[in-house]
Amino acid sequence: MTNSEFVLARLRDVVQQWPVRAGRLGAHLLWRRYYREVQYQVPRRFHIFVLWWVECLLLILEWFGIGECYDILTCAIKGRSTRPLDAGEYKLAAGFFGALPVLRKVRVDDRARMGTGRWATAYVSCYTINSRGRPVDAVLIHELVHVIQYHQYGLRYITRALYGQFWGHGYDYGGVGGLERRISQPGHRHFFNPEQEAELVTDLFLLSRRRTCGYFGKTLPETISHREVLRMLDLA
Repeated sequence: MTNSEFVLARLRDVVQQWPVRAGRLGAHLLWRRYYREVQYQVPRRFHIFVLWWVECLLLILEWFGIGECYDILTCAIKGRSTRPLDAGEYKLAAGFFGALPVLRKVRVDDRARMGTGRWATAYVSCYTINSRGRPVDAVLIHELVHVIQYHQYGLRYITRALYGQFWGHGYDYGGVGGLERRISQPGHRHFFNPEQEAELVTDLFLLSRRRTCGYFGKTLPETISHREVLRMLDLA
């Protein structure tokens, strides 16, 4: 998908996503439902209340196309520095996640300077992966999880990821014990914060390649099925 095709696709999204986003906003207004959704990620009731208001504003802005405006603007500013996943990256991603349609929308800016460096190797803004240099495969998988989260849940993945980094459990999904606790909550899609999900999926990717997992996944069994976990997390 070229830059111009990406811009046209994002303009179509503004209209096509209205019903979906109206449904998200309507569901968000149901306080009890929202509380049950985030209670594992946000342990303090007051924090849940504040997050509810922040995400309510985000959902309203998103309904009017704030995400599409951001993507189109950055695409126009960055121009040729953004590109689709190349053949190798797409093969890697599709081999792990499956041939998800969202992978065709992903843009990569591997010459990003703002927001990368000391504190972050890469980060996601809507459908764009921003990286200082070509992202290595484990980083690419981690950031693609955030792209999928944005595609499914909208900009709320950002607020919950930031909350998890600063006030929650960060990237620590609890290893085997955390995964078992998640499995014991089969009806709860938002047990982990977005960063915990991305870290777990990255460890599963490394495990599938017979490579050493990160710190939190060092005790994960080799028999674990990453496809089953992806389906459980609603990422496949």
